[in-house]
Amino acid sequence: MKFPLSPSISEYKRAFEAVLPKLTDMHLSLLRAHYASPGYVATVQELADKCGIASWRTVNREYGTLAKKVLTEMGYDKPHNHDGN
Repeated sequence: MKFPLSPSISEYKRAFEAVLPKLTDMHLSLLRAHYASPGYVATVQELADKCGIASWRTVNREYGTLAKKVLTEMGYDKPHNHDGN
């Protein structure tokens, strides 16, 4: 099955709405901090500092967990390369 390279905004919106009840307080804090960052850009260390998280590694792990929830909801259960395989 081929997958588009970039899901649409509406696909992301639907996926985030579906996973919202499953997100932890940390996930929500990270998303809020990321959204509040200039240009919506932040390093994992900046997010850790803004959220009061001791290690950037925790941010990296939690963002990965959040991303997996969203991608699974969108039907991407495993990584794909540029041609969808």
